[in-house]
Amino acid sequence: MRIRNLRAFTLVELLVVIAIIGILVGLLLPAVQAAREAARRMQCTNNLKQIGLAVHTYVDAQRKFPSGFYFQGPGMANRGDRPRRLPGFGWTSSLLPYVEQSALFNQLNFNLGMSVAPNSLLVATVLPFAACPSAPNPSTNKKMGTTGTAFGFSDPGLAVTNYVGCGGSFSGSAYYSSTPVENKNGIIMEDTKFGFESVTDGTSNTLMAGETVYYGTGTDSSFLWDPTWFGHYQSSGGRADAPEAIMRVGQFRSNPPSIASADVKRNSFSSKHVGGSNFVLGDGSVHFIAQTVQHTETPSTAPVNWANIGVFQRLCSRNDGQVVSGFNN
Repeated sequence: MRIRNLRAFTLVELLVVIAIIGILVGLLLPAVQAAREAARRMQCTNNLKQIGLAVHTYVDAQRKFPSGFYFQGPGMANRGDRPRRLPGFGWTSSLLPYVEQSALFNQLNFNLGMSVAPNSLLVATVLPFAACPSAPNPSTNKKMGTTGTAFGFSDPGLAVTNYVGCGGSFSGSAYYSSTPVENKNGIIMEDTKFGFESVTDGTSNTLMAGETVYYGTGTDSSFLWDPTWFGHYQSSGGRADAPEAIMRVGQFRSNPPSIASADVKRNSFSSKHVGGSNFVLGDGSVHFIAQTVQHTETPSTAPVNWANIGVFQRLCSRNDGQVVSGFNN
């Protein structure tokens, strides 16, 4: 009887096979990660499209853009008159009926503080389209006090977002009540009541909203201006505070480095997408704008010399009269 000898793999051959498999996996992983990021970026685009459509529907119904921040209360002498500030609801709260959240909108009491019932639990409602899937947000909400108990109860916090309104071209542009007239040039600013007719540069040339990231860590962030969906209030007094939490401006380039100052972070658009951020323009279209788009980071001086101001800052203005190009990706 003939015995057949079976040849096994040698150790060297086995190691070669393992090495080849490792190389193939190494080549495949970046492609998989790139595909996943492309899908996340597409979802982010869809989120902004939904928000842009909601703004248009709001304007059709109300004949004006939503105010970026409902800030100035009756009898308020100046911005420092904190007790007379309004509760702190923002433009996104006004959009709730137009994003299929009428039930939530109808339960909110806009005359009461955001930290008291029934509002306190409602403003903690997490909305799936309010966050970019690429962004490392807190798992739940932004706490308004460092302990989460600033009002004597377990503060559920404010639902976070990654989408903020465009308040204009310069630092302070979103502060409508105390800003020089020529700097009041955004679409989403505090205490405003204007419509499409005010966007004289054209809605296809003006940013309406865009992305920003959450800089804090954990749910008890100490960064006051981290973005929130419903609005923002001062934890010690319960009145409107920190408009930058719901609006950004074009003073600085998008995607600043992590070591940037608080002033830069609280004013800048940013994202976790590589190379730029998504924006929705006044016409409702969404564009990915590279962080390398032409930008001079020119501060505002009276009068503004728009010839020396870059494309990105011009995009943030609704009425500068300048031609913009070279921003589409």
